Amino acid sequence: MNRLQQTASSVDTPCGRGSRRFFTLIEMIAALAVFLVLMLVVFQFFGAAQKVWSATNASVESFENARVIEDIVSRDLKSAVATANDIPGSNLMYRQTNGNTLMFVTSGATSSNGKCELMIVAYTLDGTDFKRATLDSSDSPNWESKIYHVDTAVLPTSSLQTVANNVLDFSITPFDKTMTPIPASTMNQLPYAVVLQFKLLDKKGAALASQLTGTSKAAAENRTSRTFTKFILLNTDP
Repeated sequence: MNRLQQTASSVDTPCGRGSRRFFTLIEMIAALAVFLVLMLVVFQFFGAAQKVWSATNASVESFENARVIEDIVSRDLKSAVATANDIPGSNLMYRQTNGNTLMFVTSGATSSNGKCELMIVAYTLDGTDFKRATLDSSDSPNWESKIYHVDTAVLPTSSLQTVANNVLDFSITPFDKTMTPIPASTMNQLPYAVVLQFKLLDKKGAALASQLTGTSKAAAENRTSRTFTKFILLNTDP
């Protein structure tokens, strides 16, 4: 009898082996609140990571386009063969009428007879498209005269190729041997050095700017654009 009473007592006792304890409503609400806070922190973390990834991706795109522009223009200018009065009485072979349009003669591909062909190269900013055009002996019957009259050479429209899009501004500043800037409108011979400066928008910034007008558009372009500068030494003669 005593053994049965002890067994029953152990079942009824809260600390007994067979006792059960359920969560109260307050405990359930507290656990749910903690879970929601943790989920909020996780979502904020992933949102911040997404923004960083998007910004990094846009930055990489802008730097890639900038590198393409710098590499192509540097390669052409460093191989320029323009010299003043190469033939007595001839016009000069380097032509820059404004800050964002340039034409000059440079060395092209090697011909079948082993000689290096000459070609006229032009750069211009067409809207927000930075374009390059070339003209060689196969494009013009009067090629020999045009390489000494770059200012009168007309490049065929079909030769214009887009180098980079979303270029807001592009400028070419020539310098003489004393590193004094030369006004672009008077520049008609190969300078000692040039400085390229251009402003680029990434695709996301361009899409945003296309939906705006006026001062709002200008503010968005200034906020999302990046400016790049490249110094190119052309003439190393003393």
